Amino acid sequence: MNMRGQELSLLKWSGLLLVLTALLLTGCSRSGEAGKADEAMLRMEHVEPFYRSIPQILDAAGGVARKDFGAGVDADLALLRPVMEAAFKVEPMLARARQDLKAVEIGNADLSAFLLATDAFMQAQAAIEAENKTSPDKVRQAAAEAYAQRADKNRIENLARNMAITDIQVEGALLGRRLQEAAAFRHVEEPAAWQRLDDQGLENDATKFVQRTRAEGDRAYSPFRDDLLRGVAQEMLMIVLLRLPEPSLKALEDFYSSDVGKAKRKALVAAVAAQSDADTKEMMIEYLRQLR
Repeated sequence: MNMRGQELSLLKWSGLLLVLTALLLTGCSRSGEAGKADEAMLRMEHVEPFYRSIPQILDAAGGVARKDFGAGVDADLALLRPVMEAAFKVEPMLARARQDLKAVEIGNADLSAFLLATDAFMQAQAAIEAENKTSPDKVRQAAAEAYAQRADKNRIENLARNMAITDIQVEGALLGRRLQEAAAFRHVEEPAAWQRLDDQGLENDATKFVQRTRAEGDRAYSPFRDDLLRGVAQEMLMIVLLRLPEPSLKALEDFYSSDVGKAKRKALVAAVAAQSDADTKEMMIEYLRQLR
């Protein structure tokens, strides 16, 4: 090959290397942007605060069981609380959510506007939380007035419904019903139902408990209602959304109505549900062992 041919060959490979480098850099940028978006979504959708609030859900469930069955449930709650705390850990929940969110391909989606919008959302939420400590009535009154003045009320409502936190709070309602039932277990079941079980039997019973309670949905006797907690979550979201500037509102709206946003939302809700089921099963196995 002559020198001219070598130069052309080098130029050809140099051009190819430049293209490949650009593609790799773009891939790294997209990957980094996706990771940041996943973390922003986890914060905005209150995944960690939800899991950290589970002891308070047990407090409420215990109160309902005590009202129904008397102070006799206190001994059961004393057994239930430590096994619940051992089973429901924040770190595995976040690890599962990150893994499932990461599995959603973002393609060519530009998430920069979404990232800026999540920052604005968190800032507005922090301001509301600060104001709530001193003047909660004023916060609600200001939100009601802002809502009344808007011509795009449906837009705000739809965005609140499209965010994952509404369904995550429904998982809280399910967990409340599960804890309420567990606290009253000895008062509604025959002791032989669990005392005769070996370890495999305990695991099978715990699995059936998880499957049954998820399939049943709302229970007429329980105050932990899906529609109630979904409504509360939606109302709190709307209070924050009403404070956002138009670019932030539009960026969130665009994200949650996009294929990527819908897939991320679905993955996040499914991750919370799957981890809650797994942790409930672990809790019930140990709780039934303690009762035995």
